[in-house]
Amino acid sequence: MLFALFYVYHKTNKKIFLPILFLAPMLGYLYSFYFMIGMFSFAFGTFLYLYGRKIPTFLAFLILGLGLYLAGVNETSMSYQFFYSHIHRFAPYDLLNFLSGLFIVTGVLMNTKISKLLDNKVLVKLGELSFSIYLIHLSLLYVLAVPIFNALNALSLNLFFNILITSLIFILITIICSNFYSKYVDKLAISVANKIESKLSRNKKPS
Repeated sequence: MLFALFYVYHKTNKKIFLPILFLAPMLGYLYSFYFMIGMFSFAFGTFLYLYGRKIPTFLAFLILGLGLYLAGVNETSMSYQFFYSHIHRFAPYDLLNFLSGLFIVTGVLMNTKISKLLDNKVLVKLGELSFSIYLIHLSLLYVLAVPIFNALNALSLNLFFNILITSLIFILITIICSNFYSKYVDKLAISVANKIESKLSRNKKPS
């Protein structure tokens, strides 16, 4: 399907490309709902790349805020019961997370001020560590955060204070550990894989 869209864009009338771009992913529903929304993600990204225009800052913040709100979807929260009661047939959790991605990307990329605001060394570094954080955070949650919270709770301290201290320690240790993981595991694995691939390419005899 992707190759067909590329063919339509480069070889046919550009005027028919846009409707085909958004109609084609609907065929993915014949395979599965999740495949369809995955194709819509590709279609939306292509649309922003080819036709996207900068939007006013106020509108961008509204779109970004809506995206962040949808990203926090939780079946047990009263804030999202409207969606669960009206679109329960369409996997609300997955659908709202899909929509949140579209809104967040639009709000950030289509406004220069927000893009510059987020383009700083700290956030860029967190972006680099995001995959490592994703891989190790759950283990650290059980190994570190739960015991710390239980220990503080045993001291009969204020609950909010316990949660705050535990969260700060957990976030700090997670970032530190993810930095080491990224440097000595993730990047090392990529470097070794590249060296192996390079060596195999050199040793490959032409047919």
